Amino acid sequence: MSDFAQEAVRNHPGAQVIIVSHESPIFSYRHMLETGHPEHNMLLRHTALASITSITYDSATGKMLHITYVDPAKDVQ
Repeated sequence: MSDFAQEAVRNHPGAQVIIVSHESPIFSYRHMLETGHPEHNMLLRHTALASITSITYDSATGKMLHITYVDPAKDVQ
């Protein structure tokens, strides 16, 4: 996930890029960005189905600037 995200940042500087993936890789990558190490124990995950994780990078340096997580379907039953 990290290599793919960095490639997208390099190839599309200043653009908004949407990457769609399964829950486990997204959670593990977000956890790595937030803590410095990936989480492989999916029993500890906190990613809802149909959630959106938005990661903002500095296109000049590739450095992660901000992470936003939302669960727009949280009230759907």
